[in-house]
Amino acid sequence: MKRKPKRSPSLRRAALDPVELAEVLHDVFPVAGGAAPESVIGWFDAADRPRRVRADYANGWRVEMRLNAKGSLTSRCASSRMTVGK
Repeated sequence: MKRKPKRSPSLRRAALDPVELAEVLHDVFPVAGGAAPESVIGWFDAADRPRRVRADYANGWRVEMRLNAKGSLTSRCASSRMTVGK
């Protein structure tokens, strides 16, 4: 008898308020000089707990945070998008 492959728990994606989260994101990575991000997307587990957050800024920066089930920050990442002369 074959075993069923384990499925990872699915996460629900939702748009979040950038102005409301600007201060929290600035504390994690001060990449935009205190400016609010253009967009913030959050992923929530089945118990409606935030598990991931991604924020995109107008100056090309992207901040990503991963949270555990208790809401503690487990990892973070920042990346910058650059374009060379036009």
